[in-house]
Amino acid sequence: MSDLGPYRSLSVAVDDGIATVTIDRPDVLNALDTAAVNDLGRAFDELALRPEIDAIVLTGAGDRAFSSGADVSEYETADERYHRPRSRQSYEMVKKARSVRPPTIARIDGYCLGGGLTLAMYCDLRIASETAEFGVPTTRIGQIPGGGVTYRLVELVGEAGAKEIVLLGDRIDADRARTLGLVNRVVPAEELEETVDTVTAAIQNAEDGAAAAAKASINQVADETDRAAAFAEETDRWLAQYLGDTQTKPAGDDGDVSDEH
Repeated sequence: MSDLGPYRSLSVAVDDGIATVTIDRPDVLNALDTAAVNDLGRAFDELALRPEIDAIVLTGAGDRAFSSGADVSEYETADERYHRPRSRQSYEMVKKARSVRPPTIARIDGYCLGGGLTLAMYCDLRIASETAEFGVPTTRIGQIPGGGVTYRLVELVGEAGAKEIVLLGDRIDADRARTLGLVNRVVPAEELEETVDTVTAAIQNAEDGAAAAAKASINQVADETDRAAAFAEETDRWLAQYLGDTQTKPAGDDGDVSDEH
């Protein structure tokens, strides 16, 4: 096992091709302050340069929260000159969870709220314990969601599901989150780590980097609004993988599979 860092608000450990990124602020339910957002962005960038990484698992320290969201103790001003770049900073960070080469898995126990939920949603897979709770409680304090959450919610759970989560502002339990399509699997808390290990093992069992290549292909197709262009993109990527040259860019690939997502 090797550790990356140092980071102020994270621990990052790599063991046999699996990187585990832990938001390490349990005293504030792993709230995301500026330092944590910066650390997460840097961790994604550093892990992207490690070709031996097969998958990245994101989690929160302790058993009370994946992340309770943005650290509102930093919100001492209503100045647009602070909040606009701060929102952009968070958005650019969460996009990396989706665009980084290795598949990303959010291992969720406890609260997963606001900006923490946004981070989890931009991961490729979300696996939650039965005791996990989800929500975007911004309307309860007279705000609307930011940082890229509304678009991603609609992508994952549709317009009706997104409005249920945001307009009501209630926390929903893991079963409801699974029904809506917000999470992929729900398991007892004592089985959470083992289940995530099974998922990462399946990713590692894919030959010749196929899981990472498939992630890039699915992202590109999901972002493509033209069905014919999506098929052409998929075919290019399929051929590149089949021919054993995963370093060859498909036609029209600009190297950023996420674009504005």
